[in-house]
Amino acid sequence: MGCGGSKSAIKKGGANEHALDSTPTKTTADYLDELSPGIIWAALMAAGADPELHKTTTSPEDKLVWFITRRFVNSLAASIREGEAATNDSNYFRFYDGHLFSRVLDPLGMSMGRGLEYEWIRLPSRLFAFETGGGSQYALTFKGLYVWGRNEVGQVGMGDVSMVPLPTHIDIEVPYRVWADGERAFALGTRGLYACGMNFATNDPANGDKLLLAPGADMAIKHFAHVRLPEGQVDSISLKNRGTVIHMGNRALVCGNNSHGRLGVGHNRPLPNLTRLPYTITGMTCDGPFSLILSDGRLKVVGKVKYSPLKNYLVGHRRIYTIPAQVRFPWPVSKFITDGHSMFFVEKADTLSLKPTSEWFALGCNMWGCLGVDKEDDAVSVWSPVGVGGINAIYKDGYSVWLDTESGLFACGDNRGSRLGTEVLEVVEVAEDEDDGTSVTMPLPVVREVDADMLTALTYWELDPTKPEVLGGVEVEDPEVDADQSSDSEEDVI
Repeated sequence: MGCGGSKSAIKKGGANEHALDSTPTKTTADYLDELSPGIIWAALMAAGADPELHKTTTSPEDKLVWFITRRFVNSLAASIREGEAATNDSNYFRFYDGHLFSRVLDPLGMSMGRGLEYEWIRLPSRLFAFETGGGSQYALTFKGLYVWGRNEVGQVGMGDVSMVPLPTHIDIEVPYRVWADGERAFALGTRGLYACGMNFATNDPANGDKLLLAPGADMAIKHFAHVRLPEGQVDSISLKNRGTVIHMGNRALVCGNNSHGRLGVGHNRPLPNLTRLPYTITGMTCDGPFSLILSDGRLKVVGKVKYSPLKNYLVGHRRIYTIPAQVRFPWPVSKFITDGHSMFFVEKADTLSLKPTSEWFALGCNMWGCLGVDKEDDAVSVWSPVGVGGINAIYKDGYSVWLDTESGLFACGDNRGSRLGTEVLEVVEVAEDEDDGTSVTMPLPVVREVDADMLTALTYWELDPTKPEVLGGVEVEDPEVDADQSSDSEEDVI
């Protein structure tokens, strides 16, 4: 038996070679080829690889891991190209191909790289959407919604506990969208819209400014509760300054903080219930004391514009408008880009043909030259030409601005630490008590990689230059002026 068994292990032809030796063996490269870029990226991240190649917060060895093989390099490139990122008050998140990682923020660089390694957030299923705000996290997976983090006012819908340390499942049938701002959260599922968290509009909950549910609902909704809506599809939800705007096609439902009349309902009292605005709404931002509204191809403003340069382009030059007033431009305008409260960019249209000219103008906050109008003033109050045309999109991080144009990517504004990625500038010595950085007031081409994960895309709207100018803003009586408006004379409210 032993001899026969031995002969079976010898190849025919008499060669003294074991049969297993003739079977091709797989190399490490062969096994890597069988893995998706997402699996490779997640494995390296879990092992401690640092994807932030341009930063010096961790050791170089943690970055060199990506260059061991071409497959590693390709997985990192794919994560940058196709992945997403998010930040809240204390953490920075990266997610790609269903995998989520986080690290603590270190804005002042005090950790010297210690404790900045990424941590794998373990979820029971692959992630397809993620939202965070104020230390509360919401992960949409193929097995449902999972939440964790801060819960002082029920903002993750987990009852009376103030902190949820680990991802915990929320029983909502097939949720597929989440919006959150750190105090409230909305989840959209196949059975409708649900909300939890803070349920009052002012700092005085005793006033009873309940926002969402039927009378008698608590000031803090500790579990996700159904929100009654008119028939239709929810497209998006804006949550800013305790005000809520629900977009449903060309309709908008608003509720919450209505100081200075910024929700556009004709008065400045808090809205205790969802209220439909009585005009067509294509887009609406509600980031500060006033709101910007895109309606029927026209740009309108409502709320307190006392300190905004847009005040100079509104009928009557009032300080407060409780009914939307149309912005008047010096010429026809085809496109409008804004951060919602302090920076405004427009594309001029030809006066005769009304076709876009690719000429862009800007006004508003110009700290560090962030508007790109070649001015060193901290604020620009008149429309001034931007130093580059053909703008398709604008991104910002603080006062650093990147302009995606037909000619390539340009940047302007705060360039401390060469964060803009523009061509090398002359180093200027500054006094110890001055800012150690460089202002770029005229857009320059970006020639180095920038951290695109941290950038915020500005709101982009297309206006209709063929629309005739409509004088907006109808003077109304508004006897209930809140404390913030008490310094404004009665004739300044419209």
